[in-house]
Amino acid sequence: MADTPTRRKLLAAVGTATATGLAGCTAAERARLNPFAEPPVSMTVIRASGDESGTRCSLPTDAVAEIPELRNPLDELNDATDGERAQRGLSIPTGREISNLFTRQCDGDIGGIYRYDGAAYLIGLTYRDQADHQDHHEDLAGNETDDDTETETPN
Repeated sequence: MADTPTRRKLLAAVGTATATGLAGCTAAERARLNPFAEPPVSMTVIRASGDESGTRCSLPTDAVAEIPELRNPLDELNDATDGERAQRGLSIPTGREISNLFTRQCDGDIGGIYRYDGAAYLIGLTYRDQADHQDHHEDLAGNETDDDTETETPN
């Protein structure tokens, strides 16, 4: 029975095959193909006192209600103390939907304090694959870059 692979060798082979198979994929493709992959967009919501920034933006209840991935952490932290946080993994379309909401509601002034349902929050969206994030901003601006410059994300 010397030719029978051990469990450890089998797991190593499967892991190597998976890593090799996903090597050229974007973050969105890896998330779709690998249930253990990190989501392509990370959102951090922090309960704030409201005086951390001079930039303020109100998020209407009806607009937030349409995006449960945003509404749930905001509601979860509504009675929290300053500094408490919630983190969520998001798909690229959901991250874009939230980013677009911020852009529409805040007249393009992204960042700062977001007010929702009488409470203040700091909200950050991080795209794991910066190329997806850059494409999103180019789509919003309605133009494309022709300078052959690439954005690299450190691994």
